[in-house]
Amino acid sequence: MLRCLIVDDNQYFLSAARCLLEHQGITVVGLASDSAEALRLAERLRPDVTLVDIDLGIECGLELAGRLRSAAGPPPLPVILISSHAEEDYADLIEASPATGFVGKTVLSGDAIRAVLAAADAGGRAGPEGSGPKGSGPKGSGPKGSGPDASGRDASGRDGRDGCGRDSGAGQRGGWEDSGRDEPVNPVNPVNGPPGR
Repeated sequence: MLRCLIVDDNQYFLSAARCLLEHQGITVVGLASDSAEALRLAERLRPDVTLVDIDLGIECGLELAGRLRSAAGPPPLPVILISSHAEEDYADLIEASPATGFVGKTVLSGDAIRAVLAAADAGGRAGPEGSGPKGSGPKGSGPKGSGPDASGRDASGRDGRDGCGRDSGAGQRGGWEDSGRDEPVNPVNPVNGPPGR
């Protein structure tokens, strides 16, 4: 059975994801809500895969992914990034990260995790729908010094966002985290919220 560590700053999501994945044949060996706890658990538990939310409140899941890949080492720990946002919202950041792949929270399942790991074993990098091998994502192509390119980045490569893709000055969060509720509101997937909310 696949052994999994889940890292997310939302306790409701951690609980719901654990329940869902364990019913789908994934053994959830640990839950962490911040980077320090995730690193301790990864080193102690040595999971087969770690799911890391890209937006960990004030911390960045993308940075944690790199630390986890080397901390539990050798071999490097597979890390799958998760988010309530669409993969396209973070495409460049995901592509540049050391993560094995990405799964949206709305499609999180045991099969989705297995698909990402299988794609990585086959030499590719894919989400559950097969988003393609590493290097196939869109990139900005404007020449240096020409101002913002098609991706909105300036000549320095910055786009006004921090390392997790958040507006660096805004400090706002999106998705259901910003809904004013204590839990997700997606009526379709039980991981992201109960029906009728």
